[in-house]
Amino acid sequence: MSTGHSARRFMNVGRALAASCALLGLAGCDDLELPTPPDMSALARAYAEPDGELTAETAAELGVSMADTVVETRTSSPIELMGEMVTKLQDTSKADPSSDDEPSEDDADGGTLLGEKLDIAAIVRLHHDCRGWEGEDPPQAGNGTLDITATLDSDGLIPTIWGTATNCRHARRGTNVELDGDIRIRLGDRPRVSLRELAGLPYLVEFEGRGVVELNGKRSELTLHTHFRITPGEAIELLIALPDGTFVVGVFEPSSLVNASEQLITGGLITRDQRWSCSLNLSNASGSCADANDPTSTIEW
Repeated sequence: MSTGHSARRFMNVGRALAASCALLGLAGCDDLELPTPPDMSALARAYAEPDGELTAETAAELGVSMADTVVETRTSSPIELMGEMVTKLQDTSKADPSSDDEPSEDDADGGTLLGEKLDIAAIVRLHHDCRGWEGEDPPQAGNGTLDITATLDSDGLIPTIWGTATNCRHARRGTNVELDGDIRIRLGDRPRVSLRELAGLPYLVEFEGRGVVELNGKRSELTLHTHFRITPGEAIELLIALPDGTFVVGVFEPSSLVNASEQLITGGLITRDQRWSCSLNLSNASGSCADANDPTSTIEW
């Protein structure tokens, strides 16, 4: 590569990074020691490789665990809130590096950000003002905040980002929720990603801290450890713990998890070696599941 070509390429990379800095608020664009993201590997593996089984003997216990998980998710999990945060990060993929140069063969297999090779490390600080219980747009002061940290190196975006919710208020279909605690988000399942890929990646969210829930004039304070996974098709996956210490994954449409008055819901279930289509009555945890490959094979409880 000629010296002139290298210089033009360096300036184009600089413009791409400047666009990202402007959108996200980069704390540093020089070489620096990056903080270590929290380890989400065990949780990610549990979602990717469920080891629990559905049998006639375990179905009733699984139904109770599934109902408890769905009810907790409906009332307190920050699904829409995290969707806003991830969308804000995805918006950086619209930045145009304005490069007239195609990547060289030497660069083709390297990590990229916005399609360009970067030879720097950087820390991204993303600040989000919460909308409050009335859904203010733009958000108003006093409704709390979300602050997220992401890190970049020469191979791209390190896919685990993390941060803090501070008295963050948001509304969930008639339920007022306030969150205060630690947030961790895993984007995709590879060691590095480019920002252009974010819109097509699943993401895993984990929240651990305190929650305040107000519903029908009743106020409850909760200690929360909640998590969920959003697929590119926007299905919501929930990890469901079984009494024997194994896990299965429930798969639901977003509408199933926002209407607190709906008691009969449908969804999918991923077990160790099968997929099921299920219906569940939240009022008494009764339900049934049919083998996705053989609808005549059903289990009821």
